[in-house]
Amino acid sequence: MIGPTSPAACPPARGRTTPAPRATTALLAALVLGILATLAGPPPPAGAQEPPRPIRVDLTSFEPAVPSRDGELTIKGTLTNTSDDPIANVRAYLWRNQAPLTNRTSLDEVLAGEATPTGDRVPIDGAFQNVTLDRGPMQPGEKLDFTVTAKIADLDFPRRGGVYLTGVDVLGQVDNGPTSVPGRTRLFLPLPAASDAPPTRTKITSVVALTSQPSMLTPGVFADDHLATELARGGRLTALLAAAGRPGMSWAIDPSLHEELSAMAAGYRVREADGTLTDGGGAELARRWLTQFERLDRSAGFRLPYATLDLRAATRTDDPWLIDQSARLGEASELGDLPLLAWGGDGELDQRTLEAVRPFGPTAVLTSNADSAHRLLAAQPASPAPLVRYDPLAYTGGPLPADGVRPLHQRQRLLGESLVDAISQVGGGGTVRLITQPDEAAADAASDAPWVERLTLTGLLDSDPQEWNGTFREPDAPTLSDEQLGALAELRGDVGSYLGAWLDPDRARPQFDAVLVRGASATWRGAAEARDGYLDPIRRELADFFAGRSLSLRAQSRVTMSNQQGQFPVTIANALPESLRVSVVFDSENAARLKVPPVRDVVVGGGESTTVTLSPEAAGNGTVGVTGHLVTPDGRRIGNGVKIDVEATQLGAVGWVIVAISGVVLAVSTLLRIRQVRREGRGSRRGDRATGTGRHPADARVGP
Repeated sequence: MIGPTSPAACPPARGRTTPAPRATTALLAALVLGILATLAGPPPPAGAQEPPRPIRVDLTSFEPAVPSRDGELTIKGTLTNTSDDPIANVRAYLWRNQAPLTNRTSLDEVLAGEATPTGDRVPIDGAFQNVTLDRGPMQPGEKLDFTVTAKIADLDFPRRGGVYLTGVDVLGQVDNGPTSVPGRTRLFLPLPAASDAPPTRTKITSVVALTSQPSMLTPGVFADDHLATELARGGRLTALLAAAGRPGMSWAIDPSLHEELSAMAAGYRVREADGTLTDGGGAELARRWLTQFERLDRSAGFRLPYATLDLRAATRTDDPWLIDQSARLGEASELGDLPLLAWGGDGELDQRTLEAVRPFGPTAVLTSNADSAHRLLAAQPASPAPLVRYDPLAYTGGPLPADGVRPLHQRQRLLGESLVDAISQVGGGGTVRLITQPDEAAADAASDAPWVERLTLTGLLDSDPQEWNGTFREPDAPTLSDEQLGALAELRGDVGSYLGAWLDPDRARPQFDAVLVRGASATWRGAAEARDGYLDPIRRELADFFAGRSLSLRAQSRVTMSNQQGQFPVTIANALPESLRVSVVFDSENAARLKVPPVRDVVVGGGESTTVTLSPEAAGNGTVGVTGHLVTPDGRRIGNGVKIDVEATQLGAVGWVIVAISGVVLAVSTLLRIRQVRREGRGSRRGDRATGTGRHPADARVGP
């Protein structure tokens, strides 16, 4: 392999030089191979999707990003044989198209593959390299480095300023076949006009979104420790915070993230899969991040909807609870005084979503699909605030073919777009970029150029908005599913019943509300498993409660009543640390024979047990089964209930009935005897008056 210092790889020191004999041979061979490859047919469009080529081209350097007219361009990279066949005579060529792109339309056509720009390989000394010279074919899986260099003057670009499509073509013979182009890549090369007048400056507004997937369950307890990774040196949130601190940048933070980091800084624990809690390792990282956050220019700062709520999904439910709670939690947070920038994770809006964000009272609404070329759009009757339009594809790199999003492609695209904006001044001569990932922050920082002027979002909002037709391109990004939102609504209902049993529900309600809103975060899109992992602890807590595992009813399986209104005890055991208020109700298998009146509003202290006395009412002898249930104040039953067989003998009651009847009989008999005696007394007195004796007939007995 020829290294960077070989004659065929190094650029001439000044102008064109006469090649050495070996270099001349290589140059002639390159010309022949280039002609053969050209005869094989034109390449597919620069932006078209094409099948993977046998050689993958990974660029490691494209310098300078903005060369001067009298400078040089050097491209370095690595070739990888991704095929199953050897490839011989592998040569890397610097390639360029000489037609400048001077407006967004032409640039976008290339990015979308709608244009087919043709160009030429540059077969001058240094602009190509035979990477398999003096060695055998490139074997499957093998990697080889290359370097191609040329003076800008030797690329014969016209004097007109614009963006020129540039890149690398790789020629070779796959499996001893004909010469073809088994690998290539393309980039944008911004080149101002060959004049002393600098291009008009275009205003770039870059907004850093400080968000992350939720993790906090309650203050100090987290579902996982991914935030510690993002806060570490080189971590995602660390890189984004550094980008937000650059001069001229704007930023917007999720208040939920700030709450979580504040809780981490105070010391926190992580709930493991088995429910145990372990100490988190990111407290110091969180303190350091928050200290740096406080140093940001607050005049360039905004807050996002709490938990970065999936606005389109929340609107689709026809239930304003999620939006209302997100607005309330954000206003009540420590960042509630920051102006609100309404953004739902992807910027895609429709009229319904736009109207639904009114409760937030936004300063501006961030959108990616407003049907306008302008960046600041006037408020509409349905809009509560002006709209700020950004390009969601700004950091996707290109043009194709490119194997994934690569940093150099990102940088060159941003530079190319800003130059054509400076040249054409379409949309007021500026653009808005939203940064959500470290690679985007790096590309944004690397894309500063003489024609770029940084403008904060606050400064943009101070300018005059443009009128527009108030329409949006049809949203196509996926949101949280209806199934996920439906399950979240059921979970909210369970939480309401659960907290309704708490003696002091208001103390915990904000924590549960926060978890529910976080469950509708746009950061969960495409991450259903991670979302389930976050919500599982609260689901288990509720499941334990309503299954009767954390609050239970205990009683003997059989009790005997000795009268119609006997009594027996049941015990309520509360394994939770919170005091609860519940009722005890019973279902009877035969309510006509026996029923148990409910006991309402029983208070059970946290970690305690309480015994209550029940008073069944029996209407006859025998055994009747009843099932006791604990019930929340809103009527939700807890557990499967406790089965109790109640036997009513009523023996005592029968005895009292006999005594009572006997008493009645005795009283009646006594009354009748008294009446009889009185009648007999009246008859005796009449007889005495006739015989002259004054004794009663009973007194005529003889004997003692």
